[in-house]
Amino acid sequence: MPDVHSLVNECVTKLKKRKVEGSKATAKLTAELLRSFISQQRLPHSNQAGSLIDAVKTVGEKLIAANPVELAVGNVVRRVLQIIREEDLSLTTAAVGGLSLAAESDDEDDTEHDDHPVLSATAVAAAARNALRPPHCRLSLRTYLTQ
Repeated sequence: MPDVHSLVNECVTKLKKRKVEGSKATAKLTAELLRSFISQQRLPHSNQAGSLIDAVKTVGEKLIAANPVELAVGNVVRRVLQIIREEDLSLTTAAVGGLSLAAESDDEDDTEHDDHPVLSATAVAAAARNALRPPHCRLSLRTYLTQ
């Protein structure tokens, strides 16, 4: 399998020399490159989404700089970044899914509910944001590649 950086450089060269014509072809090339890049990326055990976002942003900046007139490149990069963020949010929400909400006090003398963990306001807001999005608005990268 070719090196990730050689794939990126090859795609940058194609974009600079205008060897890819049309927005659809450019978007497909960008999506396929990002799919290959992400699948070959080595991620640390902590903050995987953050390091993946940084890596995709770096590749995206190179691709956009290669052909700034072609807006499809930036659109695909931003959509992939959004997919990564949504997936991280859904994994985080699922990880805290076993917790329950409680309106009672957090005081130490409240022994009645000590065995039930409580969700933070941030986790509740994140879960609500994801739940409010209609399912048809959450298109996957695979959907874009098969069109």
